Amino acid sequence: MSGHTVARSGEHGAEFHIRHSPLRRAVLIGVSLLMALGGWALLSEPRDEGERLVGWAAVLLFGGGAVVLALQGIRSWGQPLLSVGPMGMRVRLVSLLARKQELFVPWEEIAAVEFRRARIRTQFWYEAARLAIVLKDPEGFVTRAGIQGAGQRLFSGILSGRLWVEFHFVARPNRKGRELLEAIRRYPAASHVELEESD
Repeated sequence: MSGHTVARSGEHGAEFHIRHSPLRRAVLIGVSLLMALGGWALLSEPRDEGERLVGWAAVLLFGGGAVVLALQGIRSWGQPLLSVGPMGMRVRLVSLLARKQELFVPWEEIAAVEFRRARIRTQFWYEAARLAIVLKDPEGFVTRAGIQGAGQRLFSGILSGRLWVEFHFVARPNRKGRELLEAIRRYPAASHVELEESD
């Protein structure tokens, strides 16, 4: 399945979609299950209390993580993570704790769109790409969207006046981010939206 659909020049009615890569999610689920199995192996014949604690930690952390990743994948299966069109941007919420499954933001409510590229900070630290939709009136938006309470704002990805979209499982995220910004430039209704790409 293609990770994106690009609107050709002049086709202002076409939409641009960004999707999660099922392969990337499957690989991470597989790695998490292997780590959980390693923890289970430690529990089967622990040599001391330290190994028992490490075993339980691995089973709970990685096994639980695999379950959450699988449930998120089922929840968003076949649906774009992000869509942009002539009327605005539609974001699919992946958090299992978010009450809504998606949010639609009209162009007239968007001040800017900021894309932060994925990068390797250190040998052991990878920072995933993410997108920030800067809202003109964050309080008004959450009220109209029916998002109540600080917890639901966080689970919906709304923080510091921005709606955040994480590109954790998007293949070639930096390229997709640039293509997204180019697609936004093609919509007349989004001509006022400031676009930014940074590390």
